Amino acid sequence: MAATASPVPGSLLLTLGLDRPNQAALESLRRAAWPEARPGVPAHLTLFRQLPGGEAPAIVAEIRTELRGRQPFPVLFLPPRAHGDAVFLPARGEHLLDLHGALRHRLFALLRPQERLEPDLHVTLAAGRSPRDAADLAGKLGRAPVPVLARAEALLLWRLARPAGPTGAAAPVRDPPWSLLVSLRLGR
Repeated sequence: MAATASPVPGSLLLTLGLDRPNQAALESLRRAAWPEARPGVPAHLTLFRQLPGGEAPAIVAEIRTELRGRQPFPVLFLPPRAHGDAVFLPARGEHLLDLHGALRHRLFALLRPQERLEPDLHVTLAAGRSPRDAADLAGKLGRAPVPVLARAEALLLWRLARPAGPTGAAAPVRDPPWSLLVSLRLGR
């Protein structure tokens, strides 16, 4: 996995919405493994990390078009793995890859170069560890019950707010205030 730059205020994050029990289990696992994680977006499977915020209406329209006729589908999670300073729960599934590929095609002109490549879809359970600590944590988490099969139910588009400083200029952000912009359900 390549290192990624911090999101730019005003940018959008597209994640996969899972069934409630598995979403809650992932969030609980992430909180236990990474208590210092930034608040905002709960444990999530990122589809695209930094879409341009000014293109939100066009992005929502493209997502809606792509979701027409798509039904909820299964997502298989593999055992946790460490990579560098982080621990991931890899996600697999034919429908997941098909949806990601179709969205990548629709949004191609708006994607950063690394998001135009084949994805390594996953949920980040922890980051900022030493490689040894990450490997130890992945082993420990591999012995705990983790979601194995979840159900994809929606696409969630989040916005990173631009906090106003005293002069109206964007202020530096320590804990990015992500807000859910829109939830688009599969099968509707």
